[in-house]
Amino acid sequence: GRRAVEWLRDVPTDFPAHMFVSFSGPHTPHDPPMEYAERYRGAPMPPAVPPPESAAYGVPAWLSDPEKVAEMRRMYCAYIELIDEWIGAMLGVLEERGLAEETFVIFSADHGEMLGDLGRLSKSVAYEPSMHVPLIAAGPGIPSGETCEAMVALADLNPTICRLAGLPDQEGIEARSFHRCLEDPSRGHRQHVSAVLTRWRSVRTPQHKLIEYHHGAPELYDLGEDPHEQRNVFAEVQQERPELIADLRGRLQADYCTSPHGAPRKWVRER
Repeated sequence: GRRAVEWLRDVPTDFPAHMFVSFSGPHTPHDPPMEYAERYRGAPMPPAVPPPESAAYGVPAWLSDPEKVAEMRRMYCAYIELIDEWIGAMLGVLEERGLAEETFVIFSADHGEMLGDLGRLSKSVAYEPSMHVPLIAAGPGIPSGETCEAMVALADLNPTICRLAGLPDQEGIEARSFHRCLEDPSRGHRQHVSAVLTRWRSVRTPQHKLIEYHHGAPELYDLGEDPHEQRNVFAEVQQERPELIADLRGRLQADYCTSPHGAPRKWVRER
Protein backbone atom coordinates (compact mmCIF):
# COMPACT_ATOMS: atom_id res chain seq x y z
CA GLY A 1 0.00 0.00 0.00
CA ARG A 2 2.79 2.43 0.87
CA ARG A 3 4.65 1.73 -2.35
CA ALA A 4 1.46 2.20 -4.37
CA VAL A 5 0.79 5.57 -2.75
CA GLU A 6 4.38 6.68 -3.42
CA TRP A 7 4.11 5.62 -7.08
CA LEU A 8 0.84 7.47 -7.57
CA ARG A 9 2.33 10.63 -6.06
CA ASP A 10 5.30 10.58 -8.43
CA VAL A 11 3.98 9.13 -11.69
CA PRO A 12 4.04 11.69 -14.53
CA THR A 13 0.67 12.65 -15.99
CA ASP A 14 1.72 13.24 -19.60
CA PHE A 15 1.15 9.62 -20.66
CA PRO A 16 -1.30 6.84 -19.75
CA ALA A 17 -0.38 4.71 -16.74
CA HIS A 18 -1.45 1.36 -15.36
CA MET A 19 -0.86 0.14 -11.79
CA PHE A 20 -1.61 -3.31 -10.35
CA VAL A 21 -1.60 -3.61 -6.56
CA SER A 22 -1.86 -7.06 -4.99
CA PHE A 23 -2.33 -7.53 -1.26
CA SER A 24 -1.47 -10.92 0.22
CA GLY A 25 -4.44 -10.77 2.57
CA PRO A 26 -6.92 -11.26 3.92
CA HIS A 27 -5.47 -14.76 4.10
CA THR A 28 -4.74 -17.43 6.65
CA PRO A 29 -3.39 -17.31 9.31
CA HIS A 30 -5.45 -14.08 9.72
CA ASP A 31 -2.86 -12.16 11.71
CA PRO A 32 -3.57 -8.43 11.22
CA PRO A 33 -1.49 -5.81 13.05
CA MET A 34 -2.51 -5.46 16.70
CA GLU A 35 -3.90 -1.95 16.14
CA TYR A 36 -6.49 -3.35 13.74
CA ALA A 37 -7.14 -6.55 15.69
CA GLU A 38 -8.05 -4.52 18.77
CA ARG A 39 -10.78 -2.69 16.85
CA TYR A 40 -12.66 -5.95 16.48
CA ARG A 41 -12.16 -7.55 19.90
CA GLY A 42 -15.55 -8.86 20.99
CA ALA A 43 -17.33 -7.46 17.92
CA PRO A 44 -20.49 -9.40 17.00
CA MET A 45 -20.10 -11.58 13.93
CA PRO A 46 -22.68 -13.37 11.77
CA PRO A 47 -22.68 -17.10 12.58
CA ALA A 48 -21.21 -19.56 10.13
CA VAL A 49 -23.55 -21.40 7.80
CA PRO A 50 -23.70 -24.96 9.20
CA PRO A 51 -22.60 -27.92 7.09
CA PRO A 52 -25.46 -29.79 5.43
CA GLU A 53 -26.56 -33.03 7.10
CA SER A 54 -25.50 -34.88 3.96
CA ALA A 55 -21.92 -33.55 4.09
CA ALA A 56 -19.48 -36.31 3.15
CA TYR A 57 -16.47 -34.61 4.72
CA GLY A 58 -15.21 -34.27 8.26
CA VAL A 59 -15.53 -31.00 10.16
CA PRO A 60 -12.66 -29.95 12.48
CA ALA A 61 -13.83 -29.99 16.09
CA TRP A 62 -12.89 -26.37 16.77
CA LEU A 63 -15.14 -25.21 13.93
CA SER A 64 -18.05 -26.39 16.07
CA ASP A 65 -17.15 -23.71 18.63
CA PRO A 66 -19.07 -20.53 17.65
CA GLU A 67 -16.74 -18.26 19.63
CA LYS A 68 -13.60 -19.59 17.93
CA VAL A 69 -15.22 -19.12 14.54
CA ALA A 70 -16.30 -15.60 15.51
CA GLU A 71 -12.74 -14.72 16.59
CA MET A 72 -11.37 -15.92 13.25
CA ARG A 73 -13.95 -13.77 11.46
CA ARG A 74 -13.04 -10.74 13.58
CA MET A 75 -9.40 -11.02 12.52
CA TYR A 76 -10.50 -11.39 8.91
CA CYS A 77 -12.49 -8.16 9.19
CA ALA A 78 -9.54 -6.42 10.81
CA TYR A 79 -7.33 -7.42 7.90
CA ILE A 80 -9.92 -6.11 5.44
CA GLU A 81 -10.00 -2.76 7.25
CA LEU A 82 -6.23 -2.48 6.99
CA ILE A 83 -6.37 -3.04 3.22
CA ASP A 84 -9.37 -0.73 2.91
CA GLU A 85 -7.44 2.12 4.49
CA TRP A 86 -4.58 1.75 2.00
CA ILE A 87 -7.00 1.68 -0.90
CA GLY A 88 -8.53 4.85 0.52
CA ALA A 89 -5.06 6.40 0.62
CA MET A 90 -4.53 5.58 -3.06
CA LEU A 91 -7.86 7.12 -4.01
CA GLY A 92 -6.94 10.14 -1.92
CA VAL A 93 -3.77 10.71 -3.96
CA LEU A 94 -5.80 10.53 -7.18
CA GLU A 95 -8.11 13.22 -5.77
CA GLU A 96 -5.20 15.42 -4.68
CA ARG A 97 -3.61 15.25 -8.12
CA GLY A 98 -6.86 15.84 -9.99
CA LEU A 99 -6.75 12.39 -11.57
CA ALA A 100 -9.78 10.79 -9.95
CA GLU A 101 -12.24 11.72 -12.70
CA GLU A 102 -10.07 10.27 -15.47
CA THR A 103 -8.90 7.08 -13.77
CA PHE A 104 -10.54 3.68 -13.87
CA VAL A 105 -10.29 1.76 -10.60
CA ILE A 106 -11.17 -1.95 -10.41
CA PHE A 107 -11.20 -3.90 -7.15
CA SER A 108 -11.49 -7.69 -6.97
CA ALA A 109 -9.95 -10.81 -5.39
CA ASP A 110 -8.55 -14.06 -6.71
CA HIS A 111 -10.67 -16.19 -4.37
CA GLY A 112 -12.94 -16.01 -1.36
CA GLU A 113 -12.73 -17.62 2.08
CA MET A 114 -15.01 -20.17 3.73
CA LEU A 115 -14.39 -18.80 7.27
CA GLY A 116 -16.23 -21.71 8.85
CA ASP A 117 -19.20 -21.72 6.49
CA LEU A 118 -20.34 -25.27 5.72
CA GLY A 119 -17.75 -26.47 8.22
CA ARG A 120 -14.89 -25.51 5.90
CA LEU A 121 -11.87 -23.24 5.93
CA SER A 122 -9.81 -21.43 3.33
CA LYS A 123 -10.52 -21.86 -0.40
CA SER A 124 -10.14 -24.49 -3.16
CA VAL A 125 -13.74 -25.68 -2.90
CA ALA A 126 -16.58 -24.94 -5.31
CA TYR A 127 -18.93 -23.33 -2.78
CA GLU A 128 -20.03 -19.70 -3.01
CA PRO A 129 -17.95 -18.22 -0.14
CA SER A 130 -14.82 -19.54 -1.86
CA MET A 131 -15.72 -18.67 -5.45
CA HIS A 132 -18.08 -15.67 -5.48
CA VAL A 133 -15.63 -12.78 -5.13
CA PRO A 134 -16.12 -9.00 -5.00
CA LEU A 135 -15.85 -6.96 -8.19
CA ILE A 136 -16.15 -3.17 -7.96
CA ALA A 137 -15.38 -0.74 -10.77
CA ALA A 138 -15.40 3.05 -10.94
CA GLY A 139 -14.32 5.60 -13.49
CA PRO A 140 -15.38 7.72 -16.46
CA GLY A 141 -18.74 6.63 -17.84
CA ILE A 142 -19.44 4.14 -15.04
CA PRO A 143 -22.59 5.12 -13.09
CA SER A 144 -22.04 5.26 -9.33
CA GLY A 145 -24.07 3.37 -6.76
CA GLU A 146 -25.32 0.77 -9.25
CA THR A 147 -25.29 -3.02 -8.90
CA CYS A 148 -24.98 -5.31 -11.90
CA GLU A 149 -26.14 -8.92 -11.59
CA ALA A 150 -24.34 -10.11 -14.74
CA MET A 151 -22.15 -13.19 -14.43
CA VAL A 152 -18.49 -12.55 -15.22
CA ALA A 153 -15.21 -14.42 -14.84
CA LEU A 154 -11.99 -12.92 -13.52
CA ALA A 155 -10.37 -13.66 -16.87
CA ASP A 156 -12.78 -11.10 -18.35
CA LEU A 157 -10.87 -8.32 -16.60
CA ASN A 158 -8.12 -8.49 -19.23
CA PRO A 159 -10.22 -7.53 -22.29
CA THR A 160 -12.33 -5.17 -20.17
CA ILE A 161 -9.30 -3.13 -19.13
CA CYS A 162 -8.09 -3.08 -22.72
CA ARG A 163 -11.46 -1.73 -23.90
CA LEU A 164 -11.54 0.93 -21.17
CA ALA A 165 -8.03 2.01 -22.17
CA GLY A 166 -9.00 2.26 -25.85
CA LEU A 167 -6.83 -0.67 -26.91
CA PRO A 168 -7.82 -3.19 -29.60
CA ASP A 169 -8.99 -6.64 -28.60
CA GLN A 170 -6.16 -9.10 -28.07
CA GLU A 171 -6.01 -12.12 -30.31
CA GLY A 172 -6.18 -15.68 -29.09
CA ILE A 173 -7.88 -15.17 -25.74
CA GLU A 174 -11.24 -16.61 -24.71
CA ALA A 175 -12.13 -13.96 -22.12
CA ARG A 176 -14.78 -11.36 -22.96
CA SER A 177 -14.97 -7.70 -22.09
CA PHE A 178 -17.84 -6.71 -19.82
CA HIS A 179 -17.41 -2.97 -20.49
CA ARG A 180 -21.03 -2.73 -21.66
CA CYS A 181 -22.18 -3.95 -18.25
CA LEU A 182 -20.24 -1.09 -16.66
CA GLU A 183 -22.01 1.41 -18.89
CA ASP A 184 -25.43 -0.19 -18.40
CA PRO A 185 -25.81 -2.37 -15.27
CA SER A 186 -29.00 -3.92 -16.65
CA ARG A 187 -27.08 -5.75 -19.38
CA GLY A 188 -26.20 -9.42 -19.16
CA HIS A 189 -22.83 -10.95 -19.94
CA ARG A 190 -22.30 -14.71 -19.57
CA GLN A 191 -24.91 -17.45 -19.45
CA HIS A 192 -22.74 -19.40 -17.04
CA VAL A 193 -19.32 -19.44 -15.42
CA SER A 194 -17.25 -22.54 -14.77
CA ALA A 195 -14.19 -23.50 -12.77
CA VAL A 196 -11.92 -26.51 -12.38
CA LEU A 197 -9.33 -27.74 -9.88
CA THR A 198 -7.61 -31.08 -9.54
CA ARG A 199 -10.41 -32.79 -7.60
CA TRP A 200 -13.52 -31.15 -9.05
CA ARG A 201 -15.07 -29.02 -11.74
CA SER A 202 -18.19 -26.88 -11.51
CA VAL A 203 -20.57 -24.80 -13.58
CA ARG A 204 -22.84 -22.08 -12.26
CA THR A 205 -25.80 -20.40 -13.91
CA PRO A 206 -27.84 -17.63 -12.27
CA GLN A 207 -30.10 -20.34 -10.81
CA HIS A 208 -28.09 -23.54 -10.40
CA LYS A 209 -24.64 -24.88 -9.60
CA LEU A 210 -23.38 -28.34 -10.53
CA ILE A 211 -20.22 -29.70 -8.88
CA GLU A 212 -18.67 -32.92 -10.18
CA TYR A 213 -15.87 -34.63 -8.29
CA HIS A 214 -13.18 -36.94 -9.61
CA HIS A 215 -14.03 -39.27 -6.72
CA GLY A 216 -17.36 -38.69 -5.03
CA ALA A 217 -21.01 -38.06 -5.67
CA PRO A 218 -21.98 -34.98 -7.71
CA GLU A 219 -23.76 -32.05 -6.10
CA LEU A 220 -26.45 -29.76 -7.47
CA TYR A 221 -27.77 -26.67 -5.71
CA ASP A 222 -30.72 -24.47 -6.55
CA LEU A 223 -29.14 -21.15 -5.65
CA GLY A 224 -32.40 -19.28 -6.08
CA GLU A 225 -34.06 -21.24 -3.28
CA ASP A 226 -30.95 -22.37 -1.43
CA PRO A 227 -28.28 -19.64 -1.67
CA HIS A 228 -26.24 -21.14 1.19
CA GLU A 229 -25.90 -24.52 -0.56
CA GLN A 230 -27.48 -26.52 2.23
CA ARG A 231 -29.42 -29.05 0.16
CA ASN A 232 -27.92 -31.21 -2.56
CA VAL A 233 -30.81 -31.86 -4.97
CA PHE A 234 -28.85 -33.80 -7.58
CA ALA A 235 -30.63 -37.14 -7.07
CA GLU A 236 -34.16 -35.77 -7.24
CA VAL A 237 -33.44 -33.46 -10.18
CA GLN A 238 -31.80 -36.32 -12.06
CA GLN A 239 -35.07 -38.21 -11.67
CA GLU A 240 -37.48 -35.37 -12.31
CA ARG A 241 -35.55 -33.05 -14.66
CA PRO A 242 -32.73 -35.02 -16.28
CA GLU A 243 -32.57 -32.43 -19.06
CA LEU A 244 -31.28 -29.86 -16.54
CA ILE A 245 -28.42 -32.14 -15.52
CA ALA A 246 -27.65 -32.83 -19.18
CA ASP A 247 -27.62 -29.11 -19.97
CA LEU A 248 -25.23 -28.27 -17.13
CA ARG A 249 -22.93 -31.16 -17.99
CA GLY A 250 -22.98 -30.06 -21.61
CA ARG A 251 -21.84 -26.60 -20.58
CA LEU A 252 -18.96 -28.11 -18.62
CA GLN A 253 -18.01 -30.31 -21.54
CA ALA A 254 -18.01 -27.30 -23.84
CA ASP A 255 -15.76 -25.34 -21.49
CA TYR A 256 -13.31 -27.98 -20.34
CA CYS A 257 -11.81 -31.00 -22.01
CA THR A 258 -10.10 -32.58 -19.04
CA SER A 259 -7.30 -35.07 -18.63
CA PRO A 260 -7.87 -38.21 -16.53
CA HIS A 261 -6.60 -36.25 -13.53
CA GLY A 262 -9.04 -33.39 -13.96
CA ALA A 263 -6.50 -30.80 -15.09
CA PRO A 264 -7.82 -28.47 -17.80
CA ARG A 265 -6.45 -29.49 -21.18
CA LYS A 266 -8.29 -27.06 -23.41
CA TRP A 267 -10.60 -24.10 -23.06
CA VAL A 268 -13.33 -24.10 -25.69
CA ARG A 269 -14.98 -20.86 -26.72
CA GLU A 270 -18.56 -20.49 -25.45
CA ARG A 271 -20.65 -19.55 -28.47
